[in-house]
Amino acid sequence: MKRELVIQLKTINFFLNKRIEELHKSFDENLSPISGLILKFLFQNPDKLIFQKDIEEEFSIKKSRLSKILSTMEKEGYVKRVSVKEDARLKQIVLGEKAKELNENILKSKEEIEKIILENIDEKELDIFFKVLEEMVSNLKNDME
Repeated sequence: MKRELVIQLKTINFFLNKRIEELHKSFDENLSPISGLILKFLFQNPDKLIFQKDIEEEFSIKKSRLSKILSTMEKEGYVKRVSVKEDARLKQIVLGEKAKELNENILKSKEEIEKIILENIDEKELDIFFKVLEEMVSNLKNDME
């Protein structure tokens, strides 16, 4: 039987995305994909002052659209807009309590999914797998340059 790498990668991607989608719906089905990306951006930059302009640039979102998104996220308790001492007109975007709870749940779920995926796979096999994956990513990057 012929081994088809691209088909297998697409299959694992399909099942993984389906599982992640189920988890996201169980956390909060009203959270839009862009809101999730904004939260991820905030979590990845905990020591940086983030303003609306930073998010606009990061995701190429128009000011008016992002303003609506952030207002909804603020109403839901995912973010807060906090005045900056140096300039009260500037509003720093910070994570709200609901976002912190969501992040904890996502991290737990990620661990659960990884546990399922890695069942019956030993450390040596995993090391080889990651080495091969890194090489595949490198090959694809080089091909695109």
